Amino acid sequence: MLWRTFDSLTTTPQSMADQPKAWLLTWNPEKYTEGGDGDAGRTIDLVVNTQRRWSCGSSQPMVGDAVYLVRLGVGPRGIIARGTVSRAPFHEADWGDSSRQKRYIEFSVAAVRTTCAAGLLPMLLMTSAMGAQTWSPQQSGIQIADGVAAQLDALWKAGKGVHSLRQFASWCDADASYNTTWLPGYQEATLLAESVQNDPSLLDDAALQRLWRDLENGVSSVSPGGIPHAKFAAAKSWLAQITHRIAAAPDRSTYAYVLDGWKTDGGFDTVLSSVIHRVFAAFAPELYTTVLNTDKCKVLLRILGDQFQLPQPPNGRDWFDLNGNIKKAMAEGGLDPDQLLKNNISIWRVLEAQPARSKLAEPQATSEAQAGESHEQVKSMESAMSIPLNQILFGPPGTGKTYHTITKTLEILAPELAGPGASRDAQVATFNRFREDGQVVFCTFHQSFAYEDFVEGLRADAKDGRISYDVADGVFKKLCLDAEKGLTTSTDALAKALEKFDDEIAAAEDESVTLTTVKMKRRFTVRALNDTSYRVMPEESRDEHRDPDTVYRVFVRDLHKFYENDDPRAVHNSSYVRPIIEHLKARHGLPAYSAPAERPKFVMIIDEINRGNVSRIFGELITLIEGSKRKGAEGAEVILPYSKKKFSVPDNVYLVGTMNTADKSLATVDIALRRRFHFTEMQPDASLLDGVKVGAVDVGQLLRKINERIEVLLDRDHCIGHASFMPLKVNASLPVLQEIFQRQVLPLLQEYFFEDWQRIAWVLNDHRKSNDVHRFLQKPKTDVAALFGNEVEVPQANVRWKINVEAFLLEASYLGVIDATPAGPGEPLPAASGD
Repeated sequence: MLWRTFDSLTTTPQSMADQPKAWLLTWNPEKYTEGGDGDAGRTIDLVVNTQRRWSCGSSQPMVGDAVYLVRLGVGPRGIIARGTVSRAPFHEADWGDSSRQKRYIEFSVAAVRTTCAAGLLPMLLMTSAMGAQTWSPQQSGIQIADGVAAQLDALWKAGKGVHSLRQFASWCDADASYNTTWLPGYQEATLLAESVQNDPSLLDDAALQRLWRDLENGVSSVSPGGIPHAKFAAAKSWLAQITHRIAAAPDRSTYAYVLDGWKTDGGFDTVLSSVIHRVFAAFAPELYTTVLNTDKCKVLLRILGDQFQLPQPPNGRDWFDLNGNIKKAMAEGGLDPDQLLKNNISIWRVLEAQPARSKLAEPQATSEAQAGESHEQVKSMESAMSIPLNQILFGPPGTGKTYHTITKTLEILAPELAGPGASRDAQVATFNRFREDGQVVFCTFHQSFAYEDFVEGLRADAKDGRISYDVADGVFKKLCLDAEKGLTTSTDALAKALEKFDDEIAAAEDESVTLTTVKMKRRFTVRALNDTSYRVMPEESRDEHRDPDTVYRVFVRDLHKFYENDDPRAVHNSSYVRPIIEHLKARHGLPAYSAPAERPKFVMIIDEINRGNVSRIFGELITLIEGSKRKGAEGAEVILPYSKKKFSVPDNVYLVGTMNTADKSLATVDIALRRRFHFTEMQPDASLLDGVKVGAVDVGQLLRKINERIEVLLDRDHCIGHASFMPLKVNASLPVLQEIFQRQVLPLLQEYFFEDWQRIAWVLNDHRKSNDVHRFLQKPKTDVAALFGNEVEVPQANVRWKINVEAFLLEASYLGVIDATPAGPGEPLPAASGD
């Protein structure tokens, strides 16, 4: 199969330095239509084995170098020709302005493919497979990176005579990222559907759950937009009926039948289009793609027409017709009909690969039910821009600030899971995966947290009787360095190889590995020193007077620099750095360096950000975290005090902080922090507890009354958060409510009011409870005159009130917090309002 020719794309030739360079020439028919660079009809007269002059911004191309000509501006965009430089750069009169000189080269045309049917190399494939390279440069004649040039050459050769859409699908097929995650689940879903078609009795509750309700059922995800549990249970028999009908005939009449009966017969409030579409897609992948949204289908058809020269039939009136049009285009694009599932995954990736700037023009989903999409990975640029780089969630304790940092993080890293319909379990699992992969870092500020912990500082290290002081990176600096490289734990090939190298050293009898320098072939041993460096000891030296125990150090940061740049001048002790890298390649599978196609986003969560000395922790970086000062904007830099290295904060680093307003008032926060962060207030949400009752006690109303009184007596920053009461949603019992009041609410009130028992009693409405046994706090009856005489006056503040433990066990005590209408002695209190 064609995809097998892509196996070589991940391997860079060892003799790359001896290879000719490759250059990218550009042709935009909308701008350059004269002077040999095209004609008024937007065509080009390239003929194989002829010589062509072309503008070239670089003076470096040499005779024999490869050139690729990319068409920009109009579709189909992509590589349309390949050739070889036959004349080095020279100057002649500009074809557009004869009074000016312009640099040109001449090249011999080796191959021409101006149409997708002839094998034009599509832009979507180049940006997906080789995103590190700029494919739409501002000028003609930029160098193609050596590693990318090897991949480009392989893609060009493999695409000869193959339709551009088939090329893209073949690359998708060879890319394991989807075939090891999405494909297995997709296969399971279609096999389940096929088994139901063959034996209807196999449609049990578990099969219905998988097909209709699971947010991720293998075909696609629908988050938000899934069927609520109660609705699913009520409609189960009807869902089974229409499932059998879909299995028997997944055609237009069945599609219309399901849509017509969804509300009337199924009892649903909203037509959940995405839920319905993915069931049809499971039973008939030959008829339906995994693009569930009708607007997305229309966008996909436009892309197939603009980028792949596939005919765009008139837009269908619904999802059924649109899928028919897409399937026709896929067939004309030469996709293998025997690879149904892989083709459907590939066609989704065509939509996904479309540059973000073009997504602004896409029509949006018209209802929540249509919002669910299969493997939704992108938001519009407009939405992405609305997420601040720096934000703080502030509010009283127990309002879900730390809880919501997970949602805020997923809004940045996985927006498809941040919607209100997403499963919390799925959110937490995804968040934890991001943490394990290094894209999310969590830290807590406190009084002892310092600049040295956050940015960098000196750290003493003792080993074998030697004490050394190294500059150690703090948590934020580490995150920024990873973000700038775009490396996560799963993608940092060098870090993985170094782990294996450390294991190799530890397993050796003397805990060392012997290597040889590349140039002089001199032996040296390598020992692990700490997590930032290795100790190197040469076995021999030209200098006979040199101490035989001479020790050198190789820093991990230098290994990274050399691995990424292959420049010995940029690192210390390069004669030892190079052989270590070569050893990692030969022994531990370190691949040739390839820059990530797109830098992922990274998030640092700072809990209790106001408990630390912000100016001391951030230091000079308080300026660099501003959006306008990030690398990629103005690119402000500072020289760090310990390492003396230039440093800037990348624009793909997001800061999410939490601030407890009861711990420190918002008014006292460093003004520099307030100016650079977007603040979102989080107040107690009693509505989350509406409907939760402990006997006759309405918990939502109970929390409202307490907080209303606190706001009057103190302020809104010291309210009681709803999180304290959330266990009652699971177990609405009096013992749980007792535990919450005794262990959380009352101690918090004591802290808020500095043990002003009178005010605490007012918050709990004890003063209005006629029956003393229902009062949580009881004022002791002390005979001051008997103790001290009539001459002594004891201030009331010195009187310590008694906590009435028995009151916490009585339902009427809590009802009295809400409404304490005076009752007669010993009479029960009336029920709360509305009961």
